[in-house]
Amino acid sequence: MSSDSDIPELEAVYASEELRSLYIDYGSLSLGDPEAPLAEDAFERAMELRSRALEATEPNEAVLLITDAIKLCPTSGMMLCTRARLLYDIGELTPALRDLDVAVQRAPNHAASYRLRGRCLAHLCRYNQAVESLSMAQKLDYCPEIEKTLRDCQGKVQELRAEEQKERERFEAVRKEAEARQERARQESFKDRLYAEVDAAKQRGSLPEGFQILDNMRREATSLSDEMAKKLLENSETSAAMDDPEFARKLDEMAKNPATCAEHMKDPEFARAFMGIVNCFK
Repeated sequence: MSSDSDIPELEAVYASEELRSLYIDYGSLSLGDPEAPLAEDAFERAMELRSRALEATEPNEAVLLITDAIKLCPTSGMMLCTRARLLYDIGELTPALRDLDVAVQRAPNHAASYRLRGRCLAHLCRYNQAVESLSMAQKLDYCPEIEKTLRDCQGKVQELRAEEQKERERFEAVRKEAEARQERARQESFKDRLYAEVDAAKQRGSLPEGFQILDNMRREATSLSDEMAKKLLENSETSAAMDDPEFARKLDEMAKNPATCAEHMKDPEFARAFMGIVNCFK
């Protein structure tokens, strides 16, 4: 029954309240079936639903109306972009981005979808993807306002890259320092063991094992077996040391006088090569 009263019909009031309190999972809204046959009047009906959705005051009502329009024209970038805009305006960025991803797949020349997609990505701090989407929008249909947004996103990308580079450099510095600490600890441990062996040798009046090996090395130097020569040459440090006159001088000095060990073992390169040779003769 019609009424001249300004008071809305009770049915309309209940419908409005029901829509307002209705829970809608925006991330599961229908995207339509792009393979479904299209009715002859589908576009006109979809445009009418779209107009009603844009005029609706309740977000839920607007979303449901435009969803019906999408079902009628599932390949329309305009319909998907319109729903994404409605979702974007109420802060539902992830569902909006879902619609826009589909929109640019089904309608790859729809510039408005790329524009809004770029803005959603920027709000989600996904600046690299935002730049790609906004750049495509500008290629399809240049917009001065979007150009500013694009430049802002490009600036953010540069800032993030610079921050990432600094963080990478800090990480590398920490990693190298940790390696250096481990190497220093290893060398200190080796030197401590070697000093203890030298001190014990002084008490016994005999050479420690490492220096006995040096005596063996001197004796065998002129008649190395093929196996021993191969072991020495396979290691880059020992191979280089064998060709170094200074290294040979220090070895000879240590073999003759174990007390010189402490001085020569302070050199990490010499210490590594020395231990490599010692291990070959064990």
